[in-house]
Amino acid sequence: MRILVVEDEVKVARALREGLKREKCDVVVASTGEEGFCLVNAEEFDLVILDLMLPGRDGLQVLATLRKRGLQTPVLVLTARDAIEDPYVDSIAVRTITSLSLLHSRNYWRVRGPAFAAGEPSKLRT
Repeated sequence: MRILVVEDEVKVARALREGLKREKCDVVVASTGEEGFCLVNAEEFDLVILDLMLPGRDGLQVLATLRKRGLQTPVLVLTARDAIEDPYVDSIAVRTITSLSLLHSRNYWRVRGPAFAAGEPSKLRT
């Protein structure tokens, strides 16, 4: 599974990268919203983990633009907030997540896949 992590805090980005690599994921890290936006437009990812509070273009701005352009890749929003009301947000993980909850989210998206992001019924990808 190829995952893009868009996170500006070095320690958080490093922990996510190391934890996901232990789970045999291919991980790319971007430290700004603009860098993440460019990467997701240039390369293919199975999942994007997107922080909301980013320098420059924030996570919700990035996500809204990507969805309006037709991006169907599932996006897991990483935030310290406990609730977000946004039509483009697929899933939210509170920033104090454990590796186990992130792994659960990763497996959830492997099953739900891009069909879910496009608003279609859930389909198991084989």
